[in-house]
Amino acid sequence: MDFYLWIGLVVFSFLIGFGFNIDWFLQNEKYVGLTTYFIPMVLAFFPLIGIRFMALILIYKQKVSKLNNVLLIKIIIMAGMFYLLIPIMGINGAILSIGISNLLNMVIFYFMIENKVLPSKK
Repeated sequence: MDFYLWIGLVVFSFLIGFGFNIDWFLQNEKYVGLTTYFIPMVLAFFPLIGIRFMALILIYKQKVSKLNNVLLIKIIIMAGMFYLLIPIMGINGAILSIGISNLLNMVIFYFMIENKVLPSKK
């Protein structure tokens, strides 16, 4: 579990570093405008580390049907938020929709798992 969480944090750190220096990595000045959206986008996807870990626990506990139902509801909620927020806020609406959807998904998965597992050295 610790290894899985460390890999997620390393990827998260790499993405933030890449986002701050995207124009240097890609050697093109037209990507400079992406730096304003990159950090919120990475933060919106940050809950995926926990979501993937909890999904693996649910698959191990053989609760795939519940997992599929939650993901179907998530897709419907995300489509609704995209439909409402993108015309109003543009790309920030898409980032906000993804972030809210991922946080909601993580909370639902947390309550679906009976035995709460916390990262520790024990």
